[in-house]
Amino acid sequence: ECKVTENAIECDEQKFSLNDAVKVQNFNVSINTSVIELQGTDFSFIDPDFTVSSGSVELCGFVSNYSQIIVEGGNVSVCDYNGINDNGTLQINVTNFTLTSKSYILGVGTGFRGGAAGANNGEGSGGGCGSGGGNGAGAGYAGFGGFGDSGGCATLGQPYGSTNNVSARGSGGGGGVSGGGGDGGPFIFINASDTISLTGIIRAQGANSQDANNGGGAGSGGSVWLIANTLNGTGTINVR
Repeated sequence: ECKVTENAIECDEQKFSLNDAVKVQNFNVSINTSVIELQGTDFSFIDPDFTVSSGSVELCGFVSNYSQIIVEGGNVSVCDYNGINDNGTLQINVTNFTLTSKSYILGVGTGFRGGAAGANNGEGSGGGCGSGGGNGAGAGYAGFGGFGDSGGCATLGQPYGSTNNVSARGSGGGGGVSGGGGDGGPFIFINASDTISLTGIIRAQGANSQDANNGGGAGSGGSVWLIANTLNGTGTINVR
């Protein structure tokens, strides 16, 4: 059940989907043991607080103008890239952001898509080449991707992007003879005008191939970019 009060939206044990352009103004959002999908192409909040506790929230694209976002015991997942420009990314502009211990921002294989089985290349600037006779090649990003086997393609996934402007999704691995390539990792950006407190885990990982024997190459990890006046905590950032 989701309740709309004078200044809050409260959801408990309910799936709450917003699939169009959405603007929520002067509302607090409280999520408890719920699954919330926010997939608008223009999803902005003005002056509320957003707290995720013991629930799961899937976000896409831009989340802006929040005064405070707190993830405490819950999870935020990045939606899959599906050809729409902002999908496979999570770009947060906020005053203060807190990710507590045992909380996650998860993006595993939600970036550019791997090539389908057969000689189909992975998507993205570093997409691995596909092979109709062996393993597809791994995707590149910060470095080159891995080779396929002797019956696979011989072109490595190429490096791309910049350490001064970390703003790209990971690329997909090439498809192999019997399985598709793994999808790349997402782009996660958190821009806090004041403080980021990080004791939880942020993952922007590429996915493995769909078949270890004559299958596709793995997707490359995505990217994580944090900006804040103060960054504290002992959390973990995993990009591979």
